[in-house]
Amino acid sequence: MPRPPSPTRHKELTWQQLRSFCETARLGSLSAAALALDLAQPTVWAQVRALERNFDCKLLTAHPRGCRLTAEGQVLVELAAPAVLGIQRLQDEFQIRLKQRVPRLKIATPPRTMHDEMPPCVRAFEDRHPDVQLSLLELANAQILPAVVSGEVDLGFTTWVPDDEAGLWVEKTACYQLPTLLVIPLDHPLASKKRLIPEDLKGFPFVNSPHNVSGDPVAHAALLSLGSYDVPGRRMEAFYVSSIRRYVELGFGLGLVAALPEPPERAYFQEVDMSKHFGKTTVYALTRLDTTPTPLQREFIATVIEVQRTGKTATP
Repeated sequence: MPRPPSPTRHKELTWQQLRSFCETARLGSLSAAALALDLAQPTVWAQVRALERNFDCKLLTAHPRGCRLTAEGQVLVELAAPAVLGIQRLQDEFQIRLKQRVPRLKIATPPRTMHDEMPPCVRAFEDRHPDVQLSLLELANAQILPAVVSGEVDLGFTTWVPDDEAGLWVEKTACYQLPTLLVIPLDHPLASKKRLIPEDLKGFPFVNSPHNVSGDPVAHAALLSLGSYDVPGRRMEAFYVSSIRRYVELGFGLGLVAALPEPPERAYFQEVDMSKHFGKTTVYALTRLDTTPTPLQREFIATVIEVQRTGKTATP
């Protein structure tokens, strides 16, 4: 019974062996190659020795500072290096392609937008694009523009875009407007008035912080015009809508916010729409000016505009 032919030697050749040999040739040292490849030195040496057995020749010779190529080793490295580099590029390209298969969209919003306005928009967008990996980043209003310009996020929503040079790096799209709401404690003297005008608010302390210009610019301008920041008895300076509402509820003063009205069943305060007197605050979508908005960016902006126009709410 004749024996089956023994396997040819080239089948024993592996990419790991060639990679270890080429890296050793490039760095001139087995220990340096092991460090670069994150392998133990005996492992690298074993792979090089396997190549020498396979080709039946000496590929490296030792010298006091490491090792150098023999004539045969020089021939092999010239032939193998392009192949090793090609496999490495294939691996890198494979990972890149895998990541590209999952569409991603990263969005930055301030806390109020994240809590009040984004949930129905996110739900509507994900219903239409279940394959997109959507992520939201909660930032202060003043941090939104830098996050968009730096590329940290693909899209930002904010009520404030400065007029300085930084604002020239973004394209802004007006998406919707927020009413300017006066937040009044239930037991406040103004709570019983059927019609309020700006003059009625003078002399009462507000809980808004005068430093939160970038949060609610319309409310800030209104409070400046009323002199409300200088009223004696101010004990609280709150930045965020939720904080302003909370401290109005606790009796620290009045509040003026750009926000959607709180549902009556959840509110322990009264809210009066003062947009007729103070105007509304526009929420902008920001994209980088030096790049063309992607279809996903445009689709999310369109979704936000539609949801806010139709008044949809997020389902639990």
